[in-house]
Amino acid sequence: MKKIIFFLIIRRMNSQSVKYDYLLLGANFLLCFSMLPLVYQSTITRTTYNIPYSTLIGLTIAFVVFLIVTFMKNYWLHVFIYGVGLISCIIIIMNKKIFDKNTVKEKSISKEIIIKKMYS
Repeated sequence: MKKIIFFLIIRRMNSQSVKYDYLLLGANFLLCFSMLPLVYQSTITRTTYNIPYSTLIGLTIAFVVFLIVTFMKNYWLHVFIYGVGLISCIIIIMNKKIFDKNTVKEKSISKEIIIKKMYS
């Protein structure tokens, strides 16, 4: 009798943990794939000045840690999901470096034009 109760408790715990595992996997999937529209919009509009570097670097470090753990545990679906997130962060960081340099140049040129117009 005790073995049957123990088996039912273990089985019930496993079924609940599987539900939470799927919820966590779904949440991670949404997090990683939510970066793709950000990559698309930052590439199309060429504006990334409102995205802080600290956020992007923090996400990149988190995705690298997740990838290391998933490689060690051989969770290949997770490797794909976190790989998408890591690649998205890297693309956004590269876009930010390129676009912010251009934005600073454009702002300095526009300030010079405004100053020349004021004094001429």
